[in-house]
Amino acid sequence: MVVVMGAQATDEQVAAVVDLVEEAGGETFVSRGKNRTIVGLLGDTERFMALPIAGMPGVDQVVRVGKPYKLVAAESRTAPHVVQVGNVAIARD
Repeated sequence: MVVVMGAQATDEQVAAVVDLVEEAGGETFVSRGKNRTIVGLLGDTERFMALPIAGMPGVDQVVRVGKPYKLVAAESRTAPHVVQVGNVAIARD
C-alpha cells in the first residue's frame, strides 16, 4: 500500500502515519518529493485497511498497490506451473 500525503503535510503528520503502521506490525519507507511525500507500507494489507489512515491529518490518498494473493497469482511465477494428473501433464500456455 501507499499513503500519499498532501502537499502541505507536516513532518509530524507523516510521523503519525509511520507510527500507526509500525504499531500495527508493518514496515514503512518514506519518499519525500518536491510536491508530495509518499509513505510506502510493507506488511499485512488487510490489517492496514482496517486502520484509520485515510482520515488522518495530512493524508491525501491511500492506494492499495498489490493484488491480493500475489504469492499464488500466475503473474508472480517465473516459470510455468505444471500439474501432473496420472500420466497427463496440465499447464497453462
